[in-house]
Amino acid sequence: MTDELIIAPSILAADFCQIGKEVEAIDEAGADWIHLDVMDGHFVPNLTFGPPLIKALRKKTKKSFDTHLMVSNPGFFTNRIRSSRIGHYNGSRRSMLTS
Repeated sequence: MTDELIIAPSILAADFCQIGKEVEAIDEAGADWIHLDVMDGHFVPNLTFGPPLIKALRKKTKKSFDTHLMVSNPGFFTNRIRSSRIGHYNGSRRSMLTS
């Protein structure tokens, strides 16, 4: 195991009106990865963004995307964003929502 520190700012904190510029700023600041919090409104109550935005952001950076999938059907998302060169997926099988 290595003690290497990886910096991966989340774009969830970005100004969504300026999302492309925000990703470029993260890139220029020297971050190692860019963290994407993908939420579908089912697995967790919040709704963020999905495959179309991830594909658009891919054009703004060559950094790896560290992707946290908080979604009910991860296969749906992974199949649609595979071409976006996601470096790492993270998720859980248990929803935060109750029936």
